[in-house]
Amino acid sequence: MRIAVNDFIEKITNENYEINQVEATKSDFNKKAHKMVEQMISNFNELTDAGHLAQSRILLKTKSEPIIISLESGVVNLPFENVKQVDNFFDELEDETEVVVNLIVKDPDINASGLRIDQICTAAELSQGVQEYSKQITSRIQELLETIEDNKAAEK
Repeated sequence: MRIAVNDFIEKITNENYEINQVEATKSDFNKKAHKMVEQMISNFNELTDAGHLAQSRILLKTKSEPIIISLESGVVNLPFENVKQVDNFFDELEDETEVVVNLIVKDPDINASGLRIDQICTAAELSQGVQEYSKQITSRIQELLETIEDNKAAEK
């Protein structure tokens, strides 16, 4: 999937993208992490294969604030809410670029910004390599959840 940078900016600014969300408790996620990630990828692929920009997310309910884990389509490793900064990464906004898949984790204890972004692959690669990327994404999410737990423990 390719998109002109200015089209991407316009669509995100106008909220012209699809969101698919699943909610789970953290313990449910720990028991079914791989299956939930596969579903998140499937939801994402369904939207991007149809030509939509997408955000497929898992909202993990915790005792405090929920942890939001999402796959987002992008053109650089920035979340949708930072779309105004996208033009800083390109010389020509009319140029087309591959749509990439960003794994985004939002939690106050992930780091100082409360936001972690990992660029995973292109949307086309994710669509063709669900099994391979499912393992990679599941592993990365589990690492980041451990980081959140470690950071919470260090605050006490």
